[in-house]
Amino acid sequence: MLILMFLFVPCVLAQDTLYNKSNTGYNAIYVNNLTITLNNTDANVTMDYELDVFTKFYLFMFGGGAIEIELKSILMGFDNITTKEIGEESAVFHIDGVSYCEDGFHVIDSRKLNQEVGNLTVEFTDGTSMRYRNIERVPKIRYLCS
Repeated sequence: MLILMFLFVPCVLAQDTLYNKSNTGYNAIYVNNLTITLNNTDANVTMDYELDVFTKFYLFMFGGGAIEIELKSILMGFDNITTKEIGEESAVFHIDGVSYCEDGFHVIDSRKLNQEVGNLTVEFTDGTSMRYRNIERVPKIRYLCS
C-alpha cells in the first residue's frame, strides 16, 4: 500500500496543473451529462461524469460508496434520492416526488445543482425531451399529467 501511495503522489501533485471545466472552482467530479427520466411524479437520474486522478484511485480502492455523498450533493436541491448504481464514469439515482400535479400539469420546481453541469436532458413520459447546456440549476418545468 505504501508503494502505491509513492507512485500515486506525483499524479495527485500534477493534478493541480490540469485545467478545471467548472467556473465554480475545482471539482474532483465534473458532470458532463445529467439525464432526468420522468415517471409520473418520480424520476430516474443518470449522471455521466469525469473523475480526477485521485478520485478515480479512491473509487478503485474503496468502491462506489466512497464517492456517493459527493455525487448526491450535486443534486442538492432534490430530496428522497436513492442510489441505484455507481461506476467509474456514471451513476444512476432514483428520486421520489420530483414533481407534483397542479391544474392538470406535473410541475418540477427549479432546483439548484451543486456545480455547473455540461448538459441536462429531461425525458418526459411521452418520449419527448428538453435539453439545456452549461446550467447550474434545473429550470422550472411543467408537463401534462398522465
